[in-house]
Order: sequence, then C-alpha cells, then structure tokens
Amino acid sequence: MCPPFRCHFCGRLITDAQKTFIAWNDSYKSKLLDPVIVCGADRCDRLADCYPLTMQLDTAFVYLLNNSGMTPAKLNQAAEHAALLDSILT
Repeated sequence: MCPPFRCHFCGRLITDAQKTFIAWNDSYKSKLLDPVIVCGADRCDRLADCYPLTMQLDTAFVYLLNNSGMTPAKLNQAAEHAALLDSILT
C-alpha cells in the first residue's frame, strides 16, 4: 500500500482530497516546487497563510497528471498496476 499523505502542520492523515489543499511559495527563481499538504483544519489553514499560492488537492492532482503527460489510457494502465501492487502487498 502506498504511504498516505499527512498534513504538513498537524500530521493528520489525509483521507479526502476535496477537503485538503496544497500550498506553495511563488518562487520562480528556483525551478523546484516545494509544496506542503494542508488538511484544511482552521489551525492549519492559519499556519499555511505564509504560502501565497494554494489549490485544492484533487485539482492539483489533475494538473500534475496533465503536466506529466498522463493520458486517460495511461491513467487506466497505472490504476491497474496500482491495484495489482496493492493485492500483492496487502
């Protein structure tokens, strides 16, 4: 089983990508994106205020897949591979 995402601030296990967001700095001097995952709890939202850019996690996944060249056919193939790995590892 793949390791789960956890909130950068409180360590809470992420179980709902629609209630979670990704935050990052607007530093284009570095080509490296260094995002944090934020669970969406009020305390963590306030701590994430130092990151000027945010996006809902499920939307970020779509952008990431699109930017990495993942087509629907490749996504289906990857899902089948992940299911196979899950069945072996669990």
